Amino acid sequence: MEQSIEFIIVRHGETLANVAGVVQGQSESELSEHGLAQARAAAEALRTYHFDACYASDLKRATDTASIILAAGHEGLAMQTDPGLREWDLGEWVGHTMTEIRATYPDLIQGFCDLGADVQIPGGESRAEFQRRINDTFDRIAAACHPGGRVLVVAHGGTLRMAICRFYGLPRDDVFAPQVDNASMTAARFYPEQRRWRLVSWNCPLEFCLHAPNRQ
Repeated sequence: MEQSIEFIIVRHGETLANVAGVVQGQSESELSEHGLAQARAAAEALRTYHFDACYASDLKRATDTASIILAAGHEGLAMQTDPGLREWDLGEWVGHTMTEIRATYPDLIQGFCDLGADVQIPGGESRAEFQRRINDTFDRIAAACHPGGRVLVVAHGGTLRMAICRFYGLPRDDVFAPQVDNASMTAARFYPEQRRWRLVSWNCPLEFCLHAPNRQ
């Protein structure tokens, strides 16, 4: 049977922007106290699992979450930051609430939420550009890893939703369909010979997320 590469992908903990209900995009926001607690809980859940590599978005909320996870039993594993894992670049919408965005961009927000259109965010990325970036980034990371290995990735809600659509074969129009909570875990496998992704689970606590045996 072909060996796969296992990916465990964690969304960052809750941020102050999440609490305030404002769009973050690729801007920076600190983890809230609850977000720090979420990251510590994820770290405890992942403490006994061996990882061969760790990749994180270079935005601080992701690197802070990854650092907390690595500090709990993975001190010898270096974090590799990758801007390709960043959240959707939402341009002029950053720092505004959805209510404010609906008032200023009523037609655009309709297409954004109705899923069907390849919307171009003013000053940011289109949905198609975002999907290409996430596809290319995960393919690049997979190509750098060895079959039989396990990779930890720490990223963002939008990044995870796009990745889940890719892994499961959903069109990018369904990008809002997968629920992705703060500090939730998603599992996927990549089969190098077939160049095929398979979604194992998403938005799950660890005991339901990991199916491979523990490797020390």
